Amino acid sequence: MKRIAGLFLLALCSAALMYAQNSSTPKEMNGTICDAECVTHSAMGNATCDPGCTIKGDRAVFVGDDGSVMQVQNQDICKSHMGKHVKMTYDPVGHATEKQREQMIRIRDLQNLNEAGG
Repeated sequence: MKRIAGLFLLALCSAALMYAQNSSTPKEMNGTICDAECVTHSAMGNATCDPGCTIKGDRAVFVGDDGSVMQVQNQDICKSHMGKHVKMTYDPVGHATEKQREQMIRIRDLQNLNEAGG
């Protein structure tokens, strides 16, 4: 009986580790690094970064090309990319709910995109 319980526990731990590895796969997305105070919303609810905004706050956010806004956990990586269109590689930051997890990210890498080439 102890052997069966031990095998079950081993299988359960292995499944949990495999799930954790799959959920931490980095994701990619294109958008703009924007000062949080410069984010505007369209009538349809999509967010954009106001290019004429001159506010220099202390909190950067990522505004996706799809109109989503994500809070950035590691603010230091954003400073040199403020207001620029970028390709971002990121990890979602673990939170209690899926919605919270999608709204907070940890950026791994940022690459400036050529505005003309998209």
